[in-house]
Amino acid sequence: MSNIRDFCMGYQPMAYVIDGLVRAGYLYTMTASTGSGKTAFNVIAALAVATGREDILGREIEQGRVAYLVFENSDDVRMRFISAANRLSVDFDEIANAIEVLDIR
Repeated sequence: MSNIRDFCMGYQPMAYVIDGLVRAGYLYTMTASTGSGKTAFNVIAALAVATGREDILGREIEQGRVAYLVFENSDDVRMRFISAANRLSVDFDEIANAIEVLDIR
């Protein structure tokens, strides 16, 4: 337990990987109804972070590495990565070490 002064002195400004949206150093999960765009957003966000390209999401991006965990329907996720990379002109060879996919099925 600490007093309010000591507690507030421990404040550190938030660092974002995707400006105003995804904080650096955190693990995120997402739940929503089927077909609401979770996988589409996550694939595009992963490509944005891996490339550091701000044009992909229209936000400041801190380039970095991504761990992408697939718990179901890995063929769909694979197809979405291929399609998004093609549409966004992302070369898998250039980001091969930036996205690690864990296919847990």
